[in-house]
Amino acid sequence: MSSALSSHPTLTPNLNTTLRPNSTPSPSIALARSLANLNYDTLLSIDPLKLFLAQLDTDNAETRVDAMRRCFVVANAIGRDATLNQLIPFLANHVNKRGELAAEKSNAAAVPTGSEEDDEILLILAEQLGQMVISGLVPGYRALTILPILEKLAGVEETVVRDKAVESMNSVIPLLMVEGQSVKGKEEEEARQICVRSAPGLLLALVKRMAGADWFTAKISSCAVLPCVYQFFNGLKGTALVSTSENGMG
Repeated sequence: MSSALSSHPTLTPNLNTTLRPNSTPSPSIALARSLANLNYDTLLSIDPLKLFLAQLDTDNAETRVDAMRRCFVVANAIGRDATLNQLIPFLANHVNKRGELAAEKSNAAAVPTGSEEDDEILLILAEQLGQMVISGLVPGYRALTILPILEKLAGVEETVVRDKAVESMNSVIPLLMVEGQSVKGKEEEEARQICVRSAPGLLLALVKRMAGADWFTAKISSCAVLPCVYQFFNGLKGTALVSTSENGMG
């Protein structure tokens, strides 16, 4: 692979990932299989996000897995605004559509998993979403839009995907505590204030949905998320949270 091609942000492996170390397939091979109709110069000029979406839209499972491993790299390349306004909504829609298709096939209300490749993609996504917030690329006060995706992933059938989603949720939730945090700019301050007002209610609703879900998978995940959510509330609301979880598991 040439140095110019390997420098493209979408093709650069995410060296921070803890998933399957030293087993990332060659980006050039995966890319060649999926985008063989593009010449060298065209490939280099493609926007990182467009290239990422093109790889995820292929029929080649290895290529889709390869693309998702670079989700955080793509987010870093396109910047925070494009990540929040374009990448995150796409990922949310991707997970929702997959869940709807799976539910139709199994007549299930949850989000069952599909092939091993699908499971691996969701596992990687669960980790990459957490990394976006932990790294500061997506500030905690703007991370509320990431939680619904992780909530979906925390209800799937595959245990390792659920565990990784819960791990990321438990990493993100403390970063939503932005009371008194100093930010720069009027827009950022407004976003921080919205988070301060909205986070407690949204988290309570999240735990209630998970604890009251039809499938046991989400119920189990709610118990693992509950301690972090509990910190957002005073004694009275905390007691209500414990009651909610007990009723949901009963």
